[in-house]
Amino acid sequence: MSKYKVILYKTSVGEFSESESKLFFVNKYKFTSYDEILANALVEVIPNSELEIISDANIEHDTLVELKINEDDEFGILKNTSNEKFDLFDFIAIKNTETNKYVIIDFQDGPKHTTVIGKNENCLGGYACMYLDLVKRIKDENFHLNKFYPFSFFDLYPYLTKLYREEIQSIRNKEAKIPKLVFYGTIGDIETQVYTTENEVTGVREPVRLVANILKEKYPQYIDVRDRSEKLDRPEWWKLAAEYVMPVTIPGHPWCSREHEFWSLGIPTLANTFTCPLMFPLIGGKHYVDAGTCGKDSMDREIDQEHAADLIIEKFLLVKDEKVYLQKIGKNAQERYDRYVFPENIASYLVRDIKTKFNLF
Repeated sequence: MSKYKVILYKTSVGEFSESESKLFFVNKYKFTSYDEILANALVEVIPNSELEIISDANIEHDTLVELKINEDDEFGILKNTSNEKFDLFDFIAIKNTETNKYVIIDFQDGPKHTTVIGKNENCLGGYACMYLDLVKRIKDENFHLNKFYPFSFFDLYPYLTKLYREEIQSIRNKEAKIPKLVFYGTIGDIETQVYTTENEVTGVREPVRLVANILKEKYPQYIDVRDRSEKLDRPEWWKLAAEYVMPVTIPGHPWCSREHEFWSLGIPTLANTFTCPLMFPLIGGKHYVDAGTCGKDSMDREIDQEHAADLIIEKFLLVKDEKVYLQKIGKNAQERYDRYVFPENIASYLVRDIKTKFNLF
């Protein structure tokens, strides 16, 4: 038996296009989630370790389930017999099989399950992705925030983006670019309440990326805004984005894999200032074109989204013809990605960090 287990809990994945489904076979593994990519990378860098996968693939989605630590301190699926609904979620745990101690690595959008699992006495601590500010707002005397540290996202196709770098850069080097910004992603619909959230200051319900709607309506001469309903395959989207001066990234949850794809590909991005906690530094003006901020909520979204849209356009007009500067931004972002954010590098960093913070290895 291996001394260490990298335990991956993964929910069933959604439907992917035919071309996207093939992308997961790059570099040995069939990847279907961020967690699965990182879990495999961790097994590669942790001696005497093995991967264990717990999946809900065979569980009807109508059955309410929650992953918990059971009374024997093992990972398992606990069926919910009450009427309370639990969300299904993904996370990774690195477990010492001799001591039953473990550390959590959590990519998820919200902190609910992190706080639940983090209460267990055998949880030494962990890494929560981008949501430490939200965790702080949860009043729970049994949860110790100092057990958790900022984590880092990456793109869903890390091996594929590397394969496309040369082709994307050849597009970027052509003179005839579309002289505009571009945004492609989920915006949200206030009428249907799909992908909407409550503004923490005004209390008004808004689309998660209201700033994209404002940009589309107010500045159509400077930006093309495309909704996810267009269903572009990833490589198709990368090539399209490379034709523009640069894409805009707009936090919605607060991170999206697309900005990491751009950074891997060396495409410069424009964004309002990122202020959320990160494992690795992300510097405005060096790794992305920084449009500034007018104040953030706990998920790093702009509170005044119309002002945020104005700032984006103001910055675009200042730098749109600065070709050398934009090339440098793209190169810096790619170097940061390769040094820190590529999955194997994240895995190696985590192992070193766990050795200093937690008595697991």
